Amino acid sequence: MDYTDRLYVAKIKSDMDRTMYYTLFGHGASEEPYNLFVVEETTGQVRIFDVLDREERASYILTGVARFRNGTVAERIELMIEVEDENDNPPVFVSVPAARVIESSPAGTLVAQLNATDADKINTLHSKIAYSIMKQEPKDSSNHFYIERGTGLIYVTDATLDRERVSFYSLTIEGADMDGAPGGNTATATVNIEVTDINDNIPTLEKDEYSCSIVENVAHIEVIRLKALDLDEENTENWLAVFDIITGNDDNIFSIKTDPVTNEGILRLEKPVDFEETPDIKLGVVVSNKASPVVGLGGAAEGGLGLGVGGGLEGEVNIVVENKPEGAAFTPKVKSLQVSENPDSDILAEVIGIYSATDEDSRKPAENVQYAKGEDKDNWLTVDPVTAEIRLNKVPDRESPFLNNGTYYATILCLSHGVPSMTATGTIAIRVADANDNCPTLTNNLEDICSNTQVVIVTATDNDAEPNGAPFLFSIVPIETTGLWGLEPRSVVGVTLITCLCGVPATFTELPYETREHLIAYHTEGQGEDKRTSHSADSHFAIDMPLVYDYEGKGSSVGSAGCCFSLPEFDNDLKFLDDLDWKFKTLAGITQKQDSAEPLHLKAAERRTGVVDVKVFCTG
Repeated sequence: MDYTDRLYVAKIKSDMDRTMYYTLFGHGASEEPYNLFVVEETTGQVRIFDVLDREERASYILTGVARFRNGTVAERIELMIEVEDENDNPPVFVSVPAARVIESSPAGTLVAQLNATDADKINTLHSKIAYSIMKQEPKDSSNHFYIERGTGLIYVTDATLDRERVSFYSLTIEGADMDGAPGGNTATATVNIEVTDINDNIPTLEKDEYSCSIVENVAHIEVIRLKALDLDEENTENWLAVFDIITGNDDNIFSIKTDPVTNEGILRLEKPVDFEETPDIKLGVVVSNKASPVVGLGGAAEGGLGLGVGGGLEGEVNIVVENKPEGAAFTPKVKSLQVSENPDSDILAEVIGIYSATDEDSRKPAENVQYAKGEDKDNWLTVDPVTAEIRLNKVPDRESPFLNNGTYYATILCLSHGVPSMTATGTIAIRVADANDNCPTLTNNLEDICSNTQVVIVTATDNDAEPNGAPFLFSIVPIETTGLWGLEPRSVVGVTLITCLCGVPATFTELPYETREHLIAYHTEGQGEDKRTSHSADSHFAIDMPLVYDYEGKGSSVGSAGCCFSLPEFDNDLKFLDDLDWKFKTLAGITQKQDSAEPLHLKAAERRTGVVDVKVFCTG
């Protein structure tokens, strides 16, 4: 209120009955704001020279001084001036941030809070603000928001917010002092509210049914693209599509994935399809979202549409398989044949098998084709170019290094005469039955031993398979054998060669076990065979019959080696050897006592050389 036109607003006066002179001190007089209040020197009347603003200063405390004529202070008088409030300030809204609310939020969901201030005196009607919504944009069939009059809190009115219909609202809010009474000061603010998305819309395929085609016997190609439609916010998990094949793809022939750029489903062929087996294919495809659907969806979900896995809608893809001339193929891919390596059979004149190709389209024998060899590492085969008859070029050898586990592999080609020419490849697996066509051989042909060595282990090998290999029959060949040796069974492929060079008369000690049983058990040879081989350091020869245990020194001046070997002390009577078959007759002979002069001579020779030469004969 303007008091400048008044004569005075206050008056100071001394109680002394004398003439006084008055002055004012304090803010608004002698201090800032200067001379706002001025006192008349002789009357003490205080005038105001400007309009007061309570919001700048609510009160002034001044000191009036009364002086005598001589200037001495007679009295000090306190003057307090309080500025009364007027409703001269409108409300002011503090910064208003943007607000967000999830669509379909229930009634009473807090959205935002507005706050306005008023510079007028607090706790009075001049500063008491009432809030109200003046306008909602865009206008809708209903007001979706309300605001609490005294607090400025904004809430959702009902659960009908739908981002797919309206995604953004603007509210004009009014703040009025005097608690909203008429005549009060007002201010307005705008609140922008974004409605955020939830996955409340089920994705759908652009079409309910798709048709396309593929060519048989091709793979790893794109078949078709399926477009998904979704009303939810783009490029969010509520919108991004996930495609699945739910029927018709039991063999995983097709795959489908989402194009990250276009959000389309890319249906791909991963395995070749045979027209003759599957001329058409029907796939059930379902589309859903990365995000799980919200429970209790409205709209499409309540419309009774068919839902697939993951809440998506199912569509059908009809695929026609186009026939492609396939040419010939070998069935089976690997044909097994059986032959024998028996050289007595006239196998080279025989057809060992026919391996013809089949027309993949008609399933009948291929026509207008010719046959040829592919890989044939040892040149075993010939193939008739017309009939596909297979013959051998050579007698098969099961011990050939070109066999793998007794089987020889070669490939046959089928070449079509059409344009373009097509080639099919098949594999022949020839399993070679074993024949006893290999003699056993000693593992070592020569053993250098010291003169006092009494035991030597002898083993043999045979390239033939069972039963044409082990067990072997071992014999000592008397020719060029020095020293007295005996054989003791060790295994089916070896024996223990035993001697004694002690220089005493030659005698055998009775063996400490049932000799007949042990010796006879290992007296075997290959079934139906009469092949024998002997080996020495410098010669290989065969004899008509095996000399099982001959005696040393036959036809030699050296004579017997003497004491022979002794096992634990037993009776030296070995007359039971007379009852054994012919192979052991000479073994009995070597047990006879020899002249002691020759063994002494041999012992000296053997100690001089340190080498004993023994011929061992092995049959399988």
